[in-house]
Amino acid sequence: MENKKIYIAVAVAAVILLVLVLVISVMTNGGKPPVIAPTPAPTTGPLPETKTIDVIPTFAPGKGMGVDTTAPPVKASTDAVRQLMPYFPLEHVVTAGDGTRITVLIPGKESQNTAWTLTVNVYGVDFGVPASDPAFATEREHFRETASWVFSWLTGKGVDPTTVIISWGDRAYIQDRAEEWLRN
Repeated sequence: MENKKIYIAVAVAAVILLVLVLVISVMTNGGKPPVIAPTPAPTTGPLPETKTIDVIPTFAPGKGMGVDTTAPPVKASTDAVRQLMPYFPLEHVVTAGDGTRITVLIPGKESQNTAWTLTVNVYGVDFGVPASDPAFATEREHFRETASWVFSWLTGKGVDPTTVIISWGDRAYIQDRAEEWLRN
C-alpha cells in the first residue's frame, strides 16, 4: 500500500511538471503554442530559362528605345500569349510541398500589360522577405514550386515556356525577386 502511494505521488508530480513545461513554453513564445512548420522539399530539376523583360530587343536611342516588336523573341512571345488567350482569366491554387496554398492569377486580355508579355500574379509568397530572414528559403521554394506549375501548365497548352516573356506580378520588386529566384 505504501508503494502504491509513492507511485501515485510520482505520477502526479510528473503530470504537474509536464503542465509546467508546456505553460512556460507557451509563455516564452508570445502566448502561442509552439508550432513546427514543415520545410518544403526543394523543387526537383531545373526550371526552364525564360525570357525577361530587361533583356528583350529594343530600338537604338535614335529610334526611341522602345521594344522592337518585330524581333523574333518578341514575335514568338506575342504568338504564344495570343494562343493562350482563350484560357484567361485563370485562377489556380498550387499546394506547395509543405501544404502552403499559393494562388496563381493570370488576368484576361484586357488586363495583360502588353500583347507580348504574359502577366502572372502569384499570391501567398512573400517576395519582400530579406535574404537574411530564415523564411527566405521557404518563400523562394514556394515561388519555384508555383513557377514550375505555371511552366507545366504552359507546356500542357502547347506553348514552350522558354518562348514566353513572363511578367511575374505588377511591381518591380516582385519581378526582380522572381527572376532572381528562377535563376538560383
